[in-house]
Amino acid sequence: MESTNPFAPPRRNAAGPEQRARGRALARQLAATGAAKGAVVIKLRSLGFGDVDADELADAAIRNQTRKRRIKGMGVILTGAVIVGGAVALSPFVAAKLVIIVGVFGTFFCMLGIAQLFG
Repeated sequence: MESTNPFAPPRRNAAGPEQRARGRALARQLAATGAAKGAVVIKLRSLGFGDVDADELADAAIRNQTRKRRIKGMGVILTGAVIVGGAVALSPFVAAKLVIIVGVFGTFFCMLGIAQLFG
C-alpha cells in the first residue's frame, strides 16, 4: 500500500541496469507518440519504478524528443530558406510569376519549420 502522506520523501527504488534500460526504452517510445511527461511518469510508476527514477527517465525521454523535433524544424527552415534564396537568385533569368510561386513555396517550408520548431 502506498503512503498517502504528502510530506513523505519521494520513493527511489534502486532499479537495476536492465530494468532501467527497459524503462528508458518505454519512456522513449511514449515520448515519441507525443505523451506528456505526467503520462510517462504514471506508466513507469505502474511498472514499479520509484518516484525519482520514473521522473528522471521521463524527463530525459521528453528532453531528447524535444531536441529531435527542434533539429528537424531547423532543417525544414533551412530548406525553405534555400528555396527562397534560389528563387531570388534566378529572378533575373525567369518570369516573375515563377519566382513568386517558388518564393511562396519556400516561405511555406519556412513556416512549417517554425511550427515544428516551436510546436
